[in-house]
Amino acid sequence: MIRILLADDHAILRQGLRKMLEEEPGFSVIGEASDGFDTIEKVRELKPDILVVDLVMPRLNGLEVTSRVKKEPDSPRIIVLSMRKSEPYIMEALRNGADGYVLKSENPQDMVNAVHSVAAGSTYLSPAVADLAVEAYLVSSRRIAPDPYDELTDREKEVFQLSAEGMSSEEIAEFLTLSIHTISTHRRNLMGKLNIKNQGQLITCAIKRGIISPDF
Repeated sequence: MIRILLADDHAILRQGLRKMLEEEPGFSVIGEASDGFDTIEKVRELKPDILVVDLVMPRLNGLEVTSRVKKEPDSPRIIVLSMRKSEPYIMEALRNGADGYVLKSENPQDMVNAVHSVAAGSTYLSPAVADLAVEAYLVSSRRIAPDPYDELTDREKEVFQLSAEGMSSEEIAEFLTLSIHTISTHRRNLMGKLNIKNQGQLITCAIKRGIISPDF
């Protein structure tokens, strides 16, 4: 039996995925999560074989969830579910450790195929993005300049997303159980590393990276 955890902030989408996957022989959906932090906790608690995670998640995005879950002992295979089929998102997902990348716009059978494939140890890409991924890999392999986002600490990445979602320093401090001074320091450091001058630029940067959606 392949044990699956679903992570998406849209309850209707999760319910639809759950129904579809549980109709497949050998699949069992053992849990659901609605934000990035909850997803990591559910992975630790339930220890699924497969994690299906949306690219854009509240509080901690799917790319960061993927990166962190892959550092866990006996981490599950991970399928990123996304509406975005442009090269940067595909490559970031794979670079962060994703084993599959499935478009929400594809036929539902695509997800079934993805689960079977990654459970067997293979990498799966929706047919519509497979060629794009190869092209993006060739381009990225020639990239010399480092990505400044990679220089952020895990905590700075958390503060980055929560700030982009509109939370104040006080709200972030309460949520992360840290002092306002510490949050302010993280915010100042991350803005320096990313060369961001104000909140507007921070939000724009988060949207371009797929951390939050344009209509968040």
